[in-house]
Amino acid sequence: MRGEGLAWHHHIDLLVYQAGGHAALSGETYYDQVFAVDGTQLPFTYPPFAALVFTPLAPLPWQLAALAWNAATLAALWWCIRLLVRDPRTALLLTAAAAWTEPLTENLSFAQINVFLAALVLSDALFISVHPSPSVARWRGWLTGVAMAIKLTPAVFLAYFFARRDWRGVAGGIGSFVACSVVGLLPRPENSVEYWTATLRDSERIGALAYAGNQSLRGFVERLGLGEGWWLMGVAVLGVVLAVALFIRLREPAALVLVTSLAALLGSPVSWSHHFVWCVLLAVFFTARQNWWLAVPTWIVLFARGHWLVPHAHDFEYGWSWWQMLPGNDYLAWGGVLALCAALAPQFFERRQARRDHGPTQHRDLLHEPQR
Repeated sequence: MRGEGLAWHHHIDLLVYQAGGHAALSGETYYDQVFAVDGTQLPFTYPPFAALVFTPLAPLPWQLAALAWNAATLAALWWCIRLLVRDPRTALLLTAAAAWTEPLTENLSFAQINVFLAALVLSDALFISVHPSPSVARWRGWLTGVAMAIKLTPAVFLAYFFARRDWRGVAGGIGSFVACSVVGLLPRPENSVEYWTATLRDSERIGALAYAGNQSLRGFVERLGLGEGWWLMGVAVLGVVLAVALFIRLREPAALVLVTSLAALLGSPVSWSHHFVWCVLLAVFFTARQNWWLAVPTWIVLFARGHWLVPHAHDFEYGWSWWQMLPGNDYLAWGGVLALCAALAPQFFERRQARRDHGPTQHRDLLHEPQR
């Protein structure tokens, strides 16, 4: 099971990362065993390359690893926000606010990896890809490929490069992913065979689909007691909406990469609430451009923790009344609104124009303007 709002979860995901790293160092299998962490049994669910990434954590005392991990998480959060916000002081203030949102407190509580993956993807999209130096820009796509090899959901960010018709970025992402996956194959090939042929298809291995913390379309359909076909139809509709947004309506790099994240969050079979760090970055994005119509409700949703305010766990979700459905599916509902806005009202995502009277800088948005 996943989060409980403001509860503390003793960094149990970090303990799984350490166990995976130890298994890699000792030549054990990753996927046919469960690891005893904090009084429960949890499986390793990441690709084989991730276990190698986690090997430096294996020998560290748990407390030291947790302290270092969460400090690095906050630093990575600041870097993500700094890529979106021009003014460093504003970036620091927004980092402090973002750290108290539900997705971030869950990430810190579980010691999850999501902020690091976001930092890899954003660094690729908003730093390397738009860097004025050809010697730097040539490596675009590679960090996204590394993120894909650690956890598969960042693969949706290849759509960012497709939308920009950046074929070198697409090739870089795929090439980096393949290279990292080959590295993950080397220590014990049967781990890779097991992952790619069996573990990958087992969504129940990650947790109960109906649990309130799963804010994806699949979780919503499961809570309604409907069949998988309804989820597939929902994903198809979401795909059309986001395709319109990405390939027709939006042009700005920051808007493109942030809207792309909605495909992963809403379309994946399992999207725990701590995966929604991308919605925190969307809140920062709207705030930086002073788009209060979307900034304020996004912050409210992220602080309200609505899905923890209704009965949850022990299959209570199957018995939700109609009025419990909205707070119980808060991230999904608001994510759907943002996806529709991106497709139908892209002016909410595009850069605000300078005032007609060319007023002073403080009246313009604070969004970071990457070099092209």
